[in-house]
Formats: sequence, structure tokens, C-alpha cells
Amino acid sequence: MSAQIRPAITSQDWESIRLICCLTGLGGNPISDARRPFFAEQWIGPYQLLPSLSYVSELGGEITGYLVAAQDTRYFEKMKALKFELGLSAKVLLRQYPPNSDTRRFLKRRLGLERGPEQSFPKRFLRHLKSEYPAHLHMNVTAQARGQKTGAKLVERLKEDLRQSGVYGVHLFCGEGPIAFYEKQGFHVLHRIEFRPEVFVYALGARI
Repeated sequence: MSAQIRPAITSQDWESIRLICCLTGLGGNPISDARRPFFAEQWIGPYQLLPSLSYVSELGGEITGYLVAAQDTRYFEKMKALKFELGLSAKVLLRQYPPNSDTRRFLKRRLGLERGPEQSFPKRFLRHLKSEYPAHLHMNVTAQARGQKTGAKLVERLKEDLRQSGVYGVHLFCGEGPIAFYEKQGFHVLHRIEFRPEVFVYALGARI
């Protein structure tokens, strides 16, 4: 039996997506329980604003992975900044989330006091990336589902829907570990930066 890919529709789908995000948030391993409420909101919440390219993999009634994406990254980033991050910043300042390294890092980056990995790439490259590969994706699968082509099926479903929408390229950012997997799905390394000493971040793109 293989996993079935379907759109994320119900509130339970999104709860499962948030849980898997936390179970895989530390290089494929779980993050601590204390970090989970804010971590899930930061990374998954923006995609619930534009959920049309959000999918889950399901096997035996259990959700085993997810892929969330946006077909126009520039538009997504504007919506995220105006309709999501502003409100999330207020909640952090009002301590609706327990202060931790994630909330502090979020505020620093929001205020321009620190750059995240994606913002650390050269600006000229980022303009080229969003022009030539306008869509982007974020994906994770549970440890039990790895090696079962779940990720490949999620990526192929996204590509199929992007083709039908006339979108011609998709990109993502990742560490070194997933590169071999994404190369099998037609992605190529476009750029690499050393975000911190001996910590490398890669930008990958695929034509559709």
C-alpha cells in the first residue's frame, strides 16, 4: 500500500501538518515540546492564508507528510509580512507565546537586526531566483514514511498543479542532507552560502 496525496482541507489536516513540522523541525528530528506552539505557527501559519497548494500524504488513515507551497513567492512574501508577521509580532510582544530562542530570533529578523538564511543570499541572486523559479515549496514527511516515495509523490502533485497554472519554475532552500532527494525530483543546486561557520544553505530550483 502506498500513500495517497490529497489537498489539505480540514482543520485536522492542518493540525497534522503542524505536528509533523515540529516532529521534523530539527534536521528531520523532533524539536522540544516547549518550542512547538510558536514554531508551528511561524512556519505553517502563513500557508493557511493561501492554502490552494497545500497537500498531505495519507496512509491507512494516518497523515504521514505534507507539502505547502505558493505559486508566486513575491506575492506570498508581501501577504506574509502584512497579514501574518505583523500580528505574530504583536502576540510575541504580548507574551502570548513563551519567550524562547525562536521568538527572539523572529523579532530580530522582523526588525532587520538579523538576517535569516534565505535573506543572506545575494540580493541579485534572489531577484533572479524569484523571477526564473517563481513558486516555492516547504515539505516534510515523518520518519516512518521516509524511503517510501512519499516525498516524491508530494513533489510530483505540486508540479502537476503548477503546470496547469502555467507556472514554469519552483525553488526551495535546504541544508545539505536533502539535496540528493531533490536532485532525483529534477532540482538543481543554484547557489550556496555559508550561513554560519561550516553551516551551508543551498538554493535549489526545478523547471516545470
